[in-house]
Amino acid sequence: MKTYNSFSFSRVGLLVKRDVVENWKIFLYGCLIMPVVFLWFLYEGVARFEWTKYYANLYERYVEDVMDDWNIAVFNLLFLSASLVMANMHTKEGRANMLILPARDDEKFIARSVYAVVAPLLVFLVGILLADLIRMYLFPLLGYYQGEFEVLRQSLLPGLWEMKEYQSFFHSQWGEWGGLFMLSMTVCAHSCYILGGNFWRKYPFIKTSGLIFLLVVGGAAILYMILPEDVPSWYDTLMRSYYDEFILACAILLFMWTILNWYWAYRVFRLSEVVERKRRFLL
Repeated sequence: MKTYNSFSFSRVGLLVKRDVVENWKIFLYGCLIMPVVFLWFLYEGVARFEWTKYYANLYERYVEDVMDDWNIAVFNLLFLSASLVMANMHTKEGRANMLILPARDDEKFIARSVYAVVAPLLVFLVGILLADLIRMYLFPLLGYYQGEFEVLRQSLLPGLWEMKEYQSFFHSQWGEWGGLFMLSMTVCAHSCYILGGNFWRKYPFIKTSGLIFLLVVGGAAILYMILPEDVPSWYDTLMRSYYDEFILACAILLFMWTILNWYWAYRVFRLSEVVERKRRFLL
């Protein structure tokens, strides 16, 4: 059997190409479904605007309102795709085909991870472009965007690029390192689903989401029990004086947790077998 001692980006590219060829129908379905989902959010935004017509800048308000819904859809899409990172190994035949591929384990793992990260982003971009284009021409035909709402006929993409309100929100709510903290939480959550997708073959998204929920609720309950009811004055003073440093430290810890999750996911992938042991599916 031929062995590969050195890492090769060309083999990673071939593996990604193989995944694209095998899963092009899923990608196509996603590109067809996401515009419909985004169009629904756009329609809901128009319906809610019947009660917000007195805002000074209707366009900016509409972009903010729609962006809130789109963020939920995009994050769920990214996390779902991450949990399905090893969906091709769900069956015994799939695991056999994956394990006998002429490539290193790290190359196979990276190729599947790249596909799981890039594919939903492409689906999101296609979905948002098609939804915005259809909205601009379809909604006026349905009687929307009349009178003072005519300003909403223009594309939403320029407004999405600016989003100054979101930038100020991160800065005001989380301090100087708010943007980095939000990024660290996102990539850490994403890595948890990558790990769950490697650990569980059946229902990885549901199981990972349930485990994260239990950890968050359990951690909050433990903190509630061990912390005093009245916050000490020294703690309040410390947080006020070193709040930005505390947020930065939390972001660094989350990035370290992310690296650990990816490493653990790779270790679990390397232990994959055609006939897997049952202990993996205990949860």
